[in-house]
Amino acid sequence: MSATLDLAKGLSLKTDLGYGRAQSTSEQFLPASGMNNVYYTRNNISLNASRSYTVSINNTNNFSVEPQLNYAASLWKGNLTALVGGSWQNRKSEMPSYVSSSVYSSDNLIGITGSAGNVTSYNGSSEYKYISLFSRVNYNILNKYILNVTFRRDGSSRFGENKRYGDFGSIGGAWVFTEEKFLKDNPWLSFGKIRSSYGKIGSDDIGDYGYASTYTTSTYGVGNSAMASARIANPNFQWEVTNKFEAALELGFLKDRISFTAAYYKNVSSNQLVPYTLSPQAGFLNYQANLGAKVENKGLEFTLTTTNIHNKNLNWNTSFNISKNTNTLVSFPNLATSSYFTTYIVGNPLNSLYLLNYTGVNAAGIAQFEDVNGDGRISTGFADTGVGDRKYQGPTYPEYYGGISNSISYKGFALDFLFQFVKQEGRSLLSSVAVQPGYPYGLANYQVDEYRDYLAQGNVLSSNYQSSFFNYLGSTATVVDASYIKLKNVSASYTIPLNEGTKKVIQNIRVSLQGQNLVTFTKYRGFDPETQGLALPPLRTVTLGTQLTF
Repeated sequence: MSATLDLAKGLSLKTDLGYGRAQSTSEQFLPASGMNNVYYTRNNISLNASRSYTVSINNTNNFSVEPQLNYAASLWKGNLTALVGGSWQNRKSEMPSYVSSSVYSSDNLIGITGSAGNVTSYNGSSEYKYISLFSRVNYNILNKYILNVTFRRDGSSRFGENKRYGDFGSIGGAWVFTEEKFLKDNPWLSFGKIRSSYGKIGSDDIGDYGYASTYTTSTYGVGNSAMASARIANPNFQWEVTNKFEAALELGFLKDRISFTAAYYKNVSSNQLVPYTLSPQAGFLNYQANLGAKVENKGLEFTLTTTNIHNKNLNWNTSFNISKNTNTLVSFPNLATSSYFTTYIVGNPLNSLYLLNYTGVNAAGIAQFEDVNGDGRISTGFADTGVGDRKYQGPTYPEYYGGISNSISYKGFALDFLFQFVKQEGRSLLSSVAVQPGYPYGLANYQVDEYRDYLAQGNVLSSNYQSSFFNYLGSTATVVDASYIKLKNVSASYTIPLNEGTKKVIQNIRVSLQGQNLVTFTKYRGFDPETQGLALPPLRTVTLGTQLTF
């Protein structure tokens, strides 16, 4: 709900009020008929103990109030706009009921709590509060020189009592150089602007109560239970901060029939919101803190839009975009002594592939890998640090990506379609299903036929087969080209012409046919290069619809 009140010339007060409620109930049944009986029988596991039923109920209420004072006036040769406002949000989530039960003697009894041999119940709640004061000033001189300044102070209940508030702001400017006299009437350059901005923003994108101490149940002695410390409180847990810089060039040609934008951005994040793992001697498992590491994200983005045909009956517009983005861990104080020593390397992307270099198989059929550090054995530590043989293979994000879209309309017909393209390396299906060639699914056991000749010669299979199996899954043997071109969206529609008499009842009738993820062109061997591995691929959908406007 929104309301606006004019207080004076150029001065107005606007207030937005919001309320939302979400309720959800989920049930999960696990009957014996849905289990692998062979596995349970082989491992002597009771099917009765494995049957289970879980039900959970969640209720969430959201409240928000956002008052805003706006001011606009002419000042000297320009226009000044300013606003001062605030935001208050409260979200309370309640789980009035969570019941997990197991040990059913029959599938038909699942869900009847009284028939379960083991029942666990739980209820809980969480509350998130956010408050902010913000302001913005914009000054536009002759539609040629533009200046923006913002400032805000934000508070979040997700941080420690000493650091719940943070100050953030930004400054930006733009120069529309085609408004200058020397370019004002240029016949081919219709628009040109250079813009840039720099600012600091904060993030509280983490769960509630991360700053607080937590406890867990533990056992001691024989059958005795007690509460044990799990996480220690941190009253100085605070906002994650990102310093953002952007510069861009915008151009329009031939009365803006052709427009082009080139943008460069660089974001440096610090005070990362992560959990620290502690040594057992500390008496706690972990604590939530701000990581001293700095992460840099930067990239180039280009967009080209053209109006190919524009007349009374036929319109055709095309848009092309391409982006190249990189991510780098710039610094990480005391990384070598942290729990992230085996996860990150300074100078490389956060999301990186570190893999053993697969060199083939030997005469016995055992997968071979490069011994990078020369210690005579294959180990999974980082080759860059000298403690292992895993080499940096590259980032998990695309080398570049983009798309091309077209929008065509002719009288009552309309056609829109988007092709998406991505250049990237990825992991093959082998890296997800834990299968090395020669292995049955899920079993570290070579097929006998493949090695019958080897065994017939009196040889004995080496104990290295097991380690070779797992090393293979984490090696360059599973890296493949996962680039693709995909017909992401297609929409065709027709607006039926109506006579004046019909328009008195129905103003418009439109029929449409839409499709998503219809065709993918790729060399990737797997379900889908967009998700890779065993992840659920994007759904291919076709929708037929009719729209009536009265």
